[in-house]
Amino acid sequence: MTLVSNMSESQNQSSENMKNSKTNLYLFQFSFLYGNEIYLPYSVGALWAYARTFPEINKHIEKKNFVILREQPTDIVSSLDNPGIAAFSTYVWNFEMSVAVARLIKERYPNCLIIRRFF
Repeated sequence: MTLVSNMSESQNQSSENMKNSKTNLYLFQFSFLYGNEIYLPYSVGALWAYARTFPEINKHIEKKNFVILREQPTDIVSSLDNPGIAAFSTYVWNFEMSVAVARLIKERYPNCLIIRRFF
């Protein structure tokens, strides 16, 4: 009787955790270092600031990180924690880097939604 009761509690708790879990979001806007300076990711920052005004976004999405430094694509993807959404702000100067990282994300996390916005 106790075993059955514990299993039901465990299943209910697991189901509740799934309801309360948020989708991990990563925002990408690759830039270049200029000496010790780098351009801030204005486009993805503005989009995230706007998205946060919607209660459903805050309820279901967890922004994990802004990724702006140009590192090895494999290193970038290895640093991600189970991305559910990867959104890229893509320009002519970061197109190839964005595509390379997006492809690796899709290979490692096939259920991840990839969003690319071209400016």
